[in-house]
Amino acid sequence: MLKLSKESKERLQKLFKGSQFAICWGFIPHHALSGLFREPQILECLSQLF
Repeated sequence: MLKLSKESKERLQKLFKGSQFAICWGFIPHHALSGLFREPQILECLSQLF
């Protein structure tokens, strides 16, 4: 097993906490909203023209 210094362990903990924050407040809401507000497909737009 790797032996890390105390400073390295603290940096890794900050990195993991930051990535968890980014996933919770960025990734998940993005996909939730993109499912609610989907863009119209090309075929739907073309069918309205004819």
